[in-house]
Amino acid sequence: MDEPLDTLRYPASRLAGLRAHTAARQQDTCERLAAAIREVQARGEAVSVRTIRAACGLDYASYARNPAALALFRAHSAHLALTRRRTRGRAATADAAGDTDTAPTPRDRLLHYPKRALVERLRDEMRRRQEADAAHARLLHACLERDARIASLEARVAELEQYRGFVDDVRTRVRREEHTEGR
Repeated sequence: MDEPLDTLRYPASRLAGLRAHTAARQQDTCERLAAAIREVQARGEAVSVRTIRAACGLDYASYARNPAALALFRAHSAHLALTRRRTRGRAATADAAGDTDTAPTPRDRLLHYPKRALVERLRDEMRRRQEADAAHARLLHACLERDARIASLEARVAELEQYRGFVDDVRTRVRREEHTEGR
């Protein structure tokens, strides 16, 4: 589900400004984080959540929501670098065993929504689904009734087909009689 459900309620033109603002804020967060990392490394300190907060005032929650900023922090984090060094030996044995570590998948945007909003969206979608199912059931019922009516009419036509020759004969006789009386 690439496109969020908001596009059902809001036009794309209205959301474009929000998306542009969000992209600008994410870029600003990345730039502030990169500057803080350079500053911390220039002082010779280890890059950590605490040193980043002291350098630029960004809390972890600020860049944890931003995938690019989080990747930047993870690439420079002293704790994560130490963890990577420790697990390198394990990774080599895991690769030999056939287990390969894949890159973490990007977070789902719906995970950022509050539960209340997700429940409201779910209920809206369930209501729409029920309405669509009800409309489908009404249409199906109408089609079945139409098909039954057509079948009964076809049976009636087949039943009356045997009398067609007789009716045609009577019709031609009546025409001849009318034609002969008119002379």
